[in-house]
Amino acid sequence: MIFLLWGCAPYNPIHPASEYVGLHEIQDKMVLEDMLNVDPTTTPWCGAFVAYILEQQGMPIPKHPLWSRSYLEWGIEVAEPRYGDLVVFKSQDSTWQGHVGFYVADLGNDILVLGGNQSDRVEYGKYSKSLLLGIRRLSD
Repeated sequence: MIFLLWGCAPYNPIHPASEYVGLHEIQDKMVLEDMLNVDPTTTPWCGAFVAYILEQQGMPIPKHPLWSRSYLEWGIEVAEPRYGDLVVFKSQDSTWQGHVGFYVADLGNDILVLGGNQSDRVEYGKYSKSLLLGIRRLSD
C-alpha cells in the first residue's frame, strides 16, 4: 500500500516501528521499560528503540546502541535515503549528543523521521537537514 504524506514522495507506511506509534514514556513507561531495558523517563531512549526494532528484524545493532551517534558506524553510509534507512542527527550545540530514527520522507528543509523519544513518545517528527550527520543502510 502506497500513500502520499504532506505532498512528499510516496512511501510505504508499514514499517515495523509503526506499530509502536503513540507509546509515551510516562503513560506507557512499563511497556517501554520491558521493550527497551531502560527507564525512558531518565534515559535518552531513541537509540534503544532503534536497537529494539533492528533486533526484532534479526538485524545487528551497534556496540553502544544507547549512543545515537554509534549508529554512524552501523551498516553502510549512503548519500540518498530510502524509506526505512537510519538517519542520525546532531543536537544543536553538542559534540556528542544526537538523535537516531528511521527515514520516512523528504520534507524540503526537513526530514520526516519515525523514532522513539520524539516528544517523549514513539512518533513521526520533523528534523532539520542542517543537523543531519549521516544516513545508514544495512546493505545496498
